[in-house]
Parts: sequence; C-alpha cells; structure tokens
Amino acid sequence: MLADIYDAQRALNRKTVGFDVCSIEDEDTRLTWFRNYLTAWDQELKELLESLDRNAVFTGGLTDGFDLDVKNVQVEVVDMLHFLVSLFQVIGEQGIRGERVEGSPEGFDAYLARLAAEHEAFYGLGILSSNDDETMNRLLVLHGLHASVETGQVLDRVQWKWWAKQGSRWDEALDDLYGKLFPRWCHLVLASGMDGASVRDLYMRKNKLNFERQEGGYKEGTYRKTDESGREDNVKLFDKG
Repeated sequence: MLADIYDAQRALNRKTVGFDVCSIEDEDTRLTWFRNYLTAWDQELKELLESLDRNAVFTGGLTDGFDLDVKNVQVEVVDMLHFLVSLFQVIGEQGIRGERVEGSPEGFDAYLARLAAEHEAFYGLGILSSNDDETMNRLLVLHGLHASVETGQVLDRVQWKWWAKQGSRWDEALDDLYGKLFPRWCHLVLASGMDGASVRDLYMRKNKLNFERQEGGYKEGTYRKTDESGREDNVKLFDKG
C-alpha cells in the first residue's frame, strides 16, 4: 500500500512542481521544499481541526446543531497524507520503509492495530470503537492538537538548528517523520474510521482528482471545484465506480 502511494505522489509532485522532489541535491532548495510541504501539511491539519467541534472536548458533549461530516474528515486526513509522503521524498527517502513503520510482516493494517492497542492502554479509550460522532470528534481533536504541536517541533528542528551538520539535521528530521508525524497521522486514520484499504482507495481517487485539477487550470485559477449544481469535486470522491 505505502509503495503504491509513494509512487503516485511522486508522479503528482512532478506534475505540480515541475521536477522530481526526490532528487533535490541543493541544501537551500531542499529546506525550502521541506518547509513548503510541512506548511501544506499544517494547513490541511488546520482545516481538519476547523471542521471539528473543539469546544466539545471541554463541555463533554457536542454543541447543539453540530454535525460531524465524517467524509470531509476522511478527505482532510488523506490530503495530509499527500504532503506527509512529500516530506519523506524531499529528504530523499526512497519509499516509506515498512520495517520502520509497520513493525510486523502483516503490513500496514497490523501496524494500525498495534497503535490502536497502545492507544487504548494509554488513554483508556478504544480508538477502533469510536463509531459515534462525539467519541470520534473527541479523538480527532486530541490527535489533531498533538499533531499541531509535533509539526512545530519538526519545523524548529530543521529550520533553527543551523549549527548542525546537514546530514545530521536531515537524519533527525527523518526520525521525526517516522517517530512523530507518521504515527500521529495513523491515529487520525483510525479515529476517522478508516483502515489501510480505505486509505489507499480514497488516496488514489484524490490523486486522480488532483491530476484533473492540474489539467483543468488549477494553477492558473481557472479550475472550478463545483459543478453546475454546486456539488464540490471532493464530494464526488465517494461516488461508486
């Protein structure tokens, strides 16, 4: 799954930025694009948090009239994946190494299951059973806020450690991607009710849509996200077929 997504994102990045970000050699260029993709990841994270009822974490219940749009949440989580994979590519990681994220021969879903077990043991709350809106919202806010803090830590490490050797700086950034951002994103996957198969399916649909946006004038500002009926293109990601 991760290999397919890595390759698809590499092709999309070539289309959107005009070169292979996996092959950056200049240090200043690498830092610029790392910051660009980390900022884009952070923007998607903010959009996710803005779609949630953050007050419910403190009030103990969802605000009257609030409806959790689960499909929109899942799109935001998958949008974050586009930029997370791009961060690995900018550093020069040729694929997301299974031995560093999966921890078992069973693959990505086994890794998610292990994270879920650790989550329940630590928080006393089953993330796989978060099928009601209130629990799902609470878990998404919890891990979204954690992700926001960790994103700042990654940026600080790369941007301000000017005294560190270049290789050392990127080794540490890679450790942060594997040890902080990737697992946190996986918690968001679980909290949003997805598994490996649904992530891959939705990612590939969104990747295809992003290519269509580029062909349709997205960069030039002429692409329309809504059709004649006012239906947004992201909504169509869940259409069958």
